[in-house]
Amino acid sequence: MSRVSNLTDRQALTWLEHQLAPGVPTNNMIATFRIRLATELDVPRLQRAFASVVRRSDALRTVFEPVRGGARQSVRDDIEGQLELVDLSRGRDPEADLRAWVDER
Repeated sequence: MSRVSNLTDRQALTWLEHQLAPGVPTNNMIATFRIRLATELDVPRLQRAFASVVRRSDALRTVFEPVRGGARQSVRDDIEGQLELVDLSRGRDPEADLRAWVDER
């Protein structure tokens, strides 16, 4: 189930930018974090925490749906937060590997 409503002015501008230049990630962000841990990372616990944040945040579950002459926003209840965990520490140059990984997205 989802809740549908009109776009805000900023959302309408974002939608228009995407229509004029599809595939250009102007408003997409890739977050990367370097984590040094004293113990093993509890991946299932981290995934559950991230999913919990997504469940509580309408902004993270909002998508634009096309309608005649424009778009509307829909806050989706069926979107689950997923983290993509990538270990780049084993390569010869982890920093270069990270830059290449980000550039691919």
